[in-house]
Order: sequence, then structure tokens, then C-alpha cells
Amino acid sequence: MKEFTIRQFECTHRDKENALIISIYLFRSDISQNQLDSSLSDLLANGSQYDGIHFVGMRDCISLSRTWLTTETSILGRLTKVLSSIETDTCFISFDDDKGQHCAQTIHGKECAQAEYILALHKKYSLLELFTAGNGFKIASNEYHYIKPSKRHAGAFIRTANVLELSGATNIIAFWLLPLVWKSDIRYIVVDTSGIAALGLTLISNALYYGGIKIPPLVSSHQSYGGLKHIKISNPSETLILISATTSGGLKDELIDLGASNENIHTIFYLGNDVNKAGNVLCNLTKTNLKDKYGLDVIKNYIQSNCPYCTNKSYPIALIGDQFSPEPAKVEEIEINFPDLPPSQQAIIEKLAGLNLFKTHKNVDSRRLEYYLDTSTLFRNESNTEEDTNNIQQEVIKRWKTIVTRSAPVTLNRMVHAEYPFSKQLTELSKHILVPYTDTSQLNILSSRELRSSSTTEKMSTLVISSCIDDSQELMGINRDLRSIQPYGNTSYISPIFRATSHKERERIRANLTYGENGKDTFSLHTIYKIDLPEEIGTHSWLQEIDLMAEVLEWIDIEGRARPIELENRLIFLRNAPTIGISDCLFWKNQWGNELSIRPDFTLLKVDGGKRQLSQADIFFVISAVLHNLRNGVQGKPKLEYKTYSRAVISPDNFQRLNDGVIQAAILRAARKYELSYSTCDANTSSRMKDQLIAYANKSKEGEGEALIEFLIAIAAKKMTLHPEHTKEITDAILSNTHLPNYYGELSRFIKSQISNNST
Repeated sequence: MKEFTIRQFECTHRDKENALIISIYLFRSDISQNQLDSSLSDLLANGSQYDGIHFVGMRDCISLSRTWLTTETSILGRLTKVLSSIETDTCFISFDDDKGQHCAQTIHGKECAQAEYILALHKKYSLLELFTAGNGFKIASNEYHYIKPSKRHAGAFIRTANVLELSGATNIIAFWLLPLVWKSDIRYIVVDTSGIAALGLTLISNALYYGGIKIPPLVSSHQSYGGLKHIKISNPSETLILISATTSGGLKDELIDLGASNENIHTIFYLGNDVNKAGNVLCNLTKTNLKDKYGLDVIKNYIQSNCPYCTNKSYPIALIGDQFSPEPAKVEEIEINFPDLPPSQQAIIEKLAGLNLFKTHKNVDSRRLEYYLDTSTLFRNESNTEEDTNNIQQEVIKRWKTIVTRSAPVTLNRMVHAEYPFSKQLTELSKHILVPYTDTSQLNILSSRELRSSSTTEKMSTLVISSCIDDSQELMGINRDLRSIQPYGNTSYISPIFRATSHKERERIRANLTYGENGKDTFSLHTIYKIDLPEEIGTHSWLQEIDLMAEVLEWIDIEGRARPIELENRLIFLRNAPTIGISDCLFWKNQWGNELSIRPDFTLLKVDGGKRQLSQADIFFVISAVLHNLRNGVQGKPKLEYKTYSRAVISPDNFQRLNDGVIQAAILRAARKYELSYSTCDANTSSRMKDQLIAYANKSKEGEGEALIEFLIAIAAKKMTLHPEHTKEITDAILSNTHLPNYYGELSRFIKSQISNNST
């Protein structure tokens, strides 16, 4: 666990919907600034613009964090790019030792305006986000429902212990509970389940460390409803009772009947129709009204005789015991199919594939992109033998001319281009487009950096052009600068492509850019194509491969064997690739030294019987889009996600159905986190994957398994995991097939060494 945690949550703040707040909880004062800066960099890699940042922690932690924002540090530099104003958008939430209550301060140490409002907002929405991220809301499937300890039937229940499994969650919740024990007479802390016992212990530890108590209270559990008959509350004024969650307040009432003090009963999470029945609640998860986008719907409880789930033959599972564990987690297998990609996205990617637009492994400014869109290919004028390609380029240019002319008002005096490649050239082209319509002799073209030193021009207009919108940070920086140097002016943002993770994310970025003095849509934003792709993760598959190749080559040196030239060449290629990005050679060649290419009848993109030339990047992008949509959820399928009780993997059967090597390689590269973790599945799932790979090795002479090396790379990088005995069988099969290239064997030996090291 780190000494801090960085999270983000959405809320309505300062009359703005979809306000996005960074929440940094600091747990100790010996935090490494570099480590925090690195974690902050990973969060900000998605390109979002934020409406506030809250540093949360005890006095020594807040003192440290304040120095980061009042001196020239890399943290200050990063946050300046994503906030409108460090001064007004930063808040420090701490604990007042003397008053025994939380406080909210500005960057200068003064109490924030509306401090109580800020504290309530942060507590509610940061804990709501924590609850959701921690999978605290357990929803039953169609096959079963729950019988809660209260004997009520429900289709869902709350499990706070799940939330505490998140890194830092226990410390976060304990921070908000601190006033309950601070300089009080509490001698006992009773929790309703042992799953939240750590909460009581952490609360005590923090209070002791900061001088809030002298003698630590004793912590015990009454095991929910089942343990009420054994509990005895002899000293109610000295006994703090923590209830993990409630939907009715029924447990609180029974505890009061047993002698507990209502004042000393506190519930962590509440979800129900009447919060007053629950008494003291730390976080009310319930929707405030029908338009509330952030709260949760109430769980409906039924008595057995009136249970609609039982009527529909749903199987009732009793939540028994202190841990409320219904059953072992089941890992779902996801199959990839053509309908998994929405028709609108299918049409866009289908239209843009084959243009060399899609590339990967490209460095843009300080970002290391997995998905790079080379929009210069859309505006090429040179002749092309592909008639459809010309038609698409003509369509783009025609639509771009319309966007430029409609977005350029009479008062236009400035054009600003973003740093995304081809933005400057596109801006110059746009200026040329305007020649017949306006006097462009006085029209200045500036970069986003040059804009900062521009002179003030009141009531004028600016056209901001980016060849691709995929990072709102730079555009929000331009937005911020224009508010200072162009008062009462107008701004239009235009781009051929607007890439985001979802429609919701795209609308949030649009709202931030177009919101001005006259409210939403004060300014305008226009694009031609909208593409949904996964967010950037920083260390993508090809960067992981660079580290792997370096590690394998070093291991071969230590073993005293000759380095395969193929491994060295691949490492050199990958290290040079980020300067231009790659559309082909994304994947390793097959065992015969040929590039992987798509065969006819590929269902996700038209191949025209093999006549249409599709790059490897085209295949990678469309597979990435499909997996991205599966992660968000496709009707009739479980989500491609991995949580405590909701897990899914890409089925091994996909590699049998989709047996083109280039498709298999694209799936392996586009998969993320646990999506290929067959070691966490039952032995059958791992064995099926093993059998396929052994068959590829044994039949490689006949041309089978053209992406076998890509599977080895995925296993060596621990992106694909199988049961250890299955991995060993695969490597043994490859080593026994001596006709395979030498570097296959070296990778197999390296993988076997990993297994050996893990076993020791």
C-alpha cells in the first residue's frame, strides 16, 4: 500500500454538472514527492480537465502538500495544466485538533468560503465513488437473489467489506470517523461484522498517533443480526457502535432495544427511502431525486410471502455469517462477435480503415500514445489508386471547408493550433480556405505556447484547431489563456476527429470547452468524426515489450548463450518507432518470416475478397474498439471486467474461431489487466488455452499458429497467465519442435526460468 491514494469523483459543484474533482488522500507525512508525481502523471494521462483538486489528510500531511503547490515543483506544473486556477480550485481538507472536527482551507491556510458545504460535498461524493469502485453494491443475477440477515429478500445487498479491500479505503473512511473518538470517553468500539474491524483499529491508531486519545478502546464484533442475542451493552455512553451498512435502520433499532445509545450508533453507508430512520449516517448513497446522476437506486426488500423473485422461481441464497459471503466468484468467459461494436462506431472505423490513419506506439509531446490518429492522411492531395480512398479524402476536405467557414466569425483575428501532429499544417490550410471570405492578411497563426504571450484583444474571436482532439488538457489551457487575453470574445474549437472513451466523456469535454460567461454553449466545438477508444494507460503493450526484450537479452547473456539477432532487431525497431508511430510491423512475423495479414471474410472490416489493403493497425484498432465496448457493457453479455465478485476473461475459444494470426495478435495486444488471466479461472479454461498453443507448436510446419510468437510474448510479459503446469507444457512443446526459429526456444527457456523462480 502507498502512503497516499489518488482518486477522482464527479459531482455538481458551483452550479456545474459533471464537475470532476481530483481527491488526494495523504496517510503519512513521509510521502515521496516523486512517487506522488508519477501516480498523478498516470491519472492525468487520460487528458481530462478538472474542476478542483482536494488534498485530504492530517495536519502534517497537509503542511507537506501545501509546500508542493507554493513552490516550483513538477506537481504544481502538472496541476496548473488541468485546473482553471490553482488559487481558486485547490482545497486542503484536514482535521482541527483543538475543535475535534474537520476543516477546509485555501492554499494560503485560510478557511474556505462555504467550508461546511465543501466538506459535506467531498465526504459524500468521494465516499460514493469509493463505494462504487470497491464493488460495494452486490446485484444478484437472474438465477438467484439474496436473503439478508434481517430475513428480508432482495435483489441486491451492500457489502462494505468489499470497499475496504481497495487500497487506502480503510484510512479514508477512518479519517471521516475521527470526531467520534477524539478526546471522548469511548472505551469500546463494536462493529457489526468482522469485515470492518480494521476500520475500528485504524480509527484508534490514527487517534492515538495524533493525540486524540490516550488509552485505545477495545474492538469487537457482534456478528450482525445473528450475534445480537449474545451482545451486552453495559456502558452505552462509552460504547461506539459502527454499522457497516443499512437499507432500513432496523439493526440500529434492535441495538437501542439492547441498551445502546442512539448518539453513539453510526452507520457507514445508507441506501434507503428515509435516512432519518438510520440515525447517524456517514455517507448516504441514495439518489436525492430522479435527476440525481450520482446516487444509487434504493434496494427494495420483501418478506418471503410477498417476494417477486421467489414468485419467478429465482433461487434464494442466504447471506449467513459475519462475512456475508454468498458464494465463490464465478469467472465468465466473453466471446468476441461483430455485434459487440455499435453500428455507429462500425461505420466510422470501416470508413477510415485502409487510409493509414490508424497508428500505434507514438510519442506526442510528453505523452506515450497507444492509439495515434495520423490525420494528415485525410488531407493528402496526391493521387491514389484506391478510388474509395480518394472519395473519403474528398468528403473530409469538403466537410472541413464547411466547418472552417462556418466557425470563422467576422471578428476573427487569431488562429491557434494545438501540439497534436499536423495541427499546424491544418491551421495553415484552414487559413487558405478563408481567403475568399475574409481578409486574412491580419490573421495571426499561433501555437498554444505562443498564445500565452499574445496581446489583449477585446471582443475579438479565435479559431482553435487540433488535428485530433484526444487530450482536453491542452485545449483547456488555451481556453484559460483566451479568457485573459480575449475578454468578451468568441472562441470556436474545430477538429477532424474527436476521440474519447465514451459519449459521456466527450460531452463532458465539450461542456468544459464551450462553457463561458453566458453559460453553456457560450463557445462552439465542431468535428467530423467521433471515435470511442480505450483511454491511454501510459505503459502500453509495445512499451512492455521493450522492457521484456531488454530483460530477455540480459538473461541470455547471463546464461552464456548467443543473442538471437531477431530479438535485438525487434528491440531496436521498437525503440525507434515512437518518432513516427507504426501502422505495420506491430506484431512479430510468423515462423516463416512473413508479416501477419488479414485474410478475406474478416467480419469486423470489409476486405473485398482480399483486394482491400488493411494495415495491422487497422485490425488492432477495430479489435480495441470491440473490447472497449465489451468493458463498458454489451446487452446480453456480462461486462469484460475483473472485480472481487464479478470477473470475466476473453474466452480461449476466441483464438480458435478467430484464427487469423493478425487477429489473434491484435486481441493479445489490445487486452488489458486480467482479461487473459486464465490462471485465475478453473483448470479447464487454462487447459483449453494450453491445448491450442501446443497444437500450434506441433503443427507449425503446416503453417498453423502463425501468431505463436505473440502468445509467447504475452506469456513472458505475464499479460496472459495460465496454470504453471500448463505453461510448462507449452514451453516443452515448443522446445521439442526444433524446426521453429531459435528465438522461440529462447523465449520458452526464459518463461521456464520465470516459473522456476516463482516456485522458489
